[in-house]
Amino acid sequence: MGDFNWCGVLFVLQLVDFHEDLLLPEAVFVNRVKPLVHNPGSLMVTSARVYFQPAELNNVGESTISFPLRTIARLYKRRHLLRQTGLELFMKDGTSVLFSFETSAVRDRVYGVLRSHPDLAHLSRMSIVDITRKWQNEEISNFEYLMYLNNEADRSVNDLTQYPVFPWVIKDYSSSVLDLQNPNTYRDLSKPIGALNEDRLEYILERFHSMPPCEPDMGIPPPFMYGTHY
Repeated sequence: MGDFNWCGVLFVLQLVDFHEDLLLPEAVFVNRVKPLVHNPGSLMVTSARVYFQPAELNNVGESTISFPLRTIARLYKRRHLLRQTGLELFMKDGTSVLFSFETSAVRDRVYGVLRSHPDLAHLSRMSIVDITRKWQNEEISNFEYLMYLNNEADRSVNDLTQYPVFPWVIKDYSSSVLDLQNPNTYRDLSKPIGALNEDRLEYILERFHSMPPCEPDMGIPPPFMYGTHY
């Protein structure tokens, strides 16, 4: 990545407004994270926008894109590939962009620059108590509430390794009208999804009991029931 130092110079040439001030001493190298795609490039923060310039090695002819600071509604520090290197920007129109930095220190420095900007200094996130109360009072939908919980749990639609998780509650998919007062409408919530199928559960338990005991020195993990994603 050190071969792209010329990016900082090119940023000056591609500013939307030449009156913008650069708020970083130099462009930082990032990956823009999308589902199944890591797009390497450089990021710069100015007094008005966040710029992302895709690296030429992509050879796809993508131009520099920018995100006005006044349109940013929320900032989230994220894990990416189990490392605290991600930063996700949520826009007021509901879209978002996720960047992964080389180190958590660089990520935190960029986050600090953004949060200290007058347009973003007063950003606040509603507490889980307040959002739960709004949900209970039917001021927000189930979807909005669950997406809030997923965001707070470090999940993002931009990262398939930490994609939002939604509960499977209903088991009646044949009735034209759901009777929410009927217990048979709901699945057995005493078991995880992987245990609802009796045949599959029997196989998983058999495999669990046949696993070797945990031996950390040999790199053998403790027995487990589910070894894959949801």
